[in-house]
Amino acid sequence: MKVFLLIIVLVLVFATPAFAEHTAEHVQQETQRLMDAYLPPGYGDHTGVYGIDALGEPRQLYLYTLAGMCQNYGGYYFWAGDDYYWHDCNGARH
Repeated sequence: MKVFLLIIVLVLVFATPAFAEHTAEHVQQETQRLMDAYLPPGYGDHTGVYGIDALGEPRQLYLYTLAGMCQNYGGYYFWAGDDYYWHDCNGARH
């Protein structure tokens, strides 16, 4: 019984850091993929833009909202300093 518990503890000690590192790396890669696919040009390292949501209200739009708007509406309006512009999500990987 003690040997079995020792094996379980060793598996958890050595497997957990490898799993956590893989997960963090995967999250970073997936976030970068979404940023490349759904953000308008010039928003390289942002995780969202200020724009108009599906209800017509101006607010901060984050990556998963942008992905949904690209899939459902073909694009979205975003603020670019002087006015709202349409981003048509050309080349977005759905």
